[in-house]
Amino acid sequence: PPPPRVVLISVFTALGAVWSFAAGRSMDDLAKMTFPDVLREASCTMFIIGMFIVTYNLYDAMGCGMAKRNAGLLSKPYKDWPGQIPEVVYVAERAQMNQVEQMASFMVASLTFSIVVNGRVGGVLSLIWFVLRLIYTHQYRTSAGVPLAKKMLAKYTVPCYFIIQTMTIGTMIHLLRFSYATPQP
Repeated sequence: PPPPRVVLISVFTALGAVWSFAAGRSMDDLAKMTFPDVLREASCTMFIIGMFIVTYNLYDAMGCGMAKRNAGLLSKPYKDWPGQIPEVVYVAERAQMNQVEQMASFMVASLTFSIVVNGRVGGVLSLIWFVLRLIYTHQYRTSAGVPLAKKMLAKYTVPCYFIIQTMTIGTMIHLLRFSYATPQP
């Protein structure tokens, strides 16, 4: 079973604090950021988000359609689909839906972290998240016939949740530090 939520929140907060204090930009530098600085800090993360969107569309969204086509479902009205869809379609849909479930929080967390805390660290964390998500969805889409407990999906998706949560909390901590910082002349 997963650890209690209070333990998870404590771990996310500790990791977020480490990012804010150890890798975060100074409060003075944050206050002086210009739009070109913001673009520079977020550029790697934005590139990775672009790669994610492309691969999501090509492999996850289109993967669902191809699974449905291969199962002969596209030529039938929905009312004529079987009561239980073929497992290959189900796992393709679940992989795609899980991407959607993490997509918005990843985009917001990675961009705000990269802009507010540290663009290089945000880019590296985003790249790790992206690679893990590619492996996760491939593993899920190709797992028809394998019991859920043996799909080994948690080893890819749990670190992704850790990345999103620590970037989010790291940004929150950095913003709190910024809001209480004394402006330097």
